[in-house]
Amino acid sequence: MALVGAAWRSLYLNLMTGIHIVHHVDGKWYVSGDVPVEYKPGSNLDFTAIKLTSVHTALPFSYTTLPYLVESEYQSTNMGEQLTGDRPIKTKYVAVVLEDRPCAFAGQSTLKRDSGLSKFESFIRDEYRVHLETDNLPVAELFTYMGNVESDSEQVYELGYPVGNITAGGQVVLNNHVDFVLLYNNIPDSDSVHVVGFLAYPSSRQFNATQGAECKSIEGQPINMAVDDKDEVIIPWTYSIYWSNSTTLWEDRWDPYFPITDEPLHWISISYSIALCLFLAGLVALILIRVLRAHAGRYSQLDPHDQAEDSGWKVLHGDVFRPPHLPMMLAVIVGAGTQVLATVVLLLVLGTSGFLSPANGGGLVTAIVVTYVLTGVFGGYASAKTYMTMRGTRRRRNAALSALFFPGTAFTIFFIMNIVLWSTKSSAGPSAGLFIGILAMYIGLNTPMIFLGNYLAYKRPVADFPSMTNPIPRYVPRVNMWFLSPTFIAVGLGLATFSVIFNEAFFVLSAIWYGHVYYVYGFVATVFSLLVLVTVEISIILCYFQLSNEDYHWWWQALLVPAVTSLYFFVYTIYFLAFRLSFTRAASVLLYFGYSLFMAWALFLLTAAVSFYGCLSFVRKIYSTVHID
Repeated sequence: MALVGAAWRSLYLNLMTGIHIVHHVDGKWYVSGDVPVEYKPGSNLDFTAIKLTSVHTALPFSYTTLPYLVESEYQSTNMGEQLTGDRPIKTKYVAVVLEDRPCAFAGQSTLKRDSGLSKFESFIRDEYRVHLETDNLPVAELFTYMGNVESDSEQVYELGYPVGNITAGGQVVLNNHVDFVLLYNNIPDSDSVHVVGFLAYPSSRQFNATQGAECKSIEGQPINMAVDDKDEVIIPWTYSIYWSNSTTLWEDRWDPYFPITDEPLHWISISYSIALCLFLAGLVALILIRVLRAHAGRYSQLDPHDQAEDSGWKVLHGDVFRPPHLPMMLAVIVGAGTQVLATVVLLLVLGTSGFLSPANGGGLVTAIVVTYVLTGVFGGYASAKTYMTMRGTRRRRNAALSALFFPGTAFTIFFIMNIVLWSTKSSAGPSAGLFIGILAMYIGLNTPMIFLGNYLAYKRPVADFPSMTNPIPRYVPRVNMWFLSPTFIAVGLGLATFSVIFNEAFFVLSAIWYGHVYYVYGFVATVFSLLVLVTVEISIILCYFQLSNEDYHWWWQALLVPAVTSLYFFVYTIYFLAFRLSFTRAASVLLYFGYSLFMAWALFLLTAAVSFYGCLSFVRKIYSTVHID
């Protein structure tokens, strides 16, 4: 219960702190995740270490995994921070507001060859980066992004700074000195300031007794991690603090962390998706307006003998609503997809409103968990209503399976992934208590929500079908031409559906595995809306072609295109791993496949629910125009 309360408090703080500051950035509204703090000259500003990360391992570690110097114990974190590997701890680095410190001595460490030195060397070779934070701003290195022309150049931030570097000659050196630059903005009519930037310029320096006090290196020599003639090395940790006045306003200080340098690619992708959506909408309109109305009008005027000789979708009025095989499983899948759909919609509403600001540590992960729990009522309702539509009567079993289906598969995937994380001692591996607490939250909150939705569905009557079902099933003719089979058509239509999300999938995967700040919820919401529209349109088209071939088994076929689309996405993640990432550990690859499998599974459920609803509505509509005595 304590964990559940912590999750609620975290979401509440994520929402409430964002309400304080609302401002306009690059044509869109942005809600900050923190409130401005005014610093008086001479006051102390502490630096907090968050974690160590690498794009070559995707395994975050706590700051104290390496023998860095720290000031205190770990600070408290919310559920999202723990699941993303954040372990905040106060460092020895301290800044005095508006006071430059050309050289400050934080302390020294004695590292042995077989422990500290080898561990540092391993992390440096994997290109791990140190993530610090002050005033809720992450430290970053400053880089210049060059556009097509020189005037398009833009300064951007890369989060963290490297633990060390490998020189051109292959020498592994440790960054034991950091020049910190703090950007500040003066507050009008006050001597206080706002911190609006936090930059780091690390370097490796060897000192002697006299030069160490001035932070000057011995003839520019770095600290070599591969010195074989020493069993131990004394590492001095030093830093410099410089304050620089900036015109950046406090409400704009997060802008360099998420510049949209690839905005044209987003718009090109969206333009293509809109064109595809309009083309498919034209096909659907052609089916509904020109074909169906003409056939339905002619069919309603035929006598019974002529009806028996007719062909196409019209002759299936007595079988089209026949319940499919495994109606329980189909209903559970639709219910699970509806819950995922509701979760994504709520997250996009929160994201586009600015409440999921990156300034809220762990806010996105916490919001995902809590919103999914709350949307259980939608999943339970959709599952029960679908099951009742197919004339199912096992109400309690439907509710129980709905509560176990998606959470069960998700927990299985994440439990295997957590075993990998625990084996590597990564900070992203949740403690046993946290894992059990999250499981208890799903059982204590999500399950009652699903049963509530199930109860509400059974309190409402089921809508009657437009036509009665014959007692004897109709023979389904075999499709002689292979290119007209539903499976072959689904392969092509699935590729069209995947093309809608292809470009945005690249940016999302890049943000996840490269550690970039991703804050373009407007583009994601647009692509998601187009995905829903295209999925509905394609489901209608495929359903019509299937019924035209006198095949009334459309219930499960409605899920075929979503399955193919998800398969395409999973194959694309394999391509992304092979050509975009360079993992150095087997554990990283296992984690990558675990996350990819989970995302593909969630994508299938979401699009399956949308496709099913589109096909069901289409079938109800066209057969309601056919009047049979």
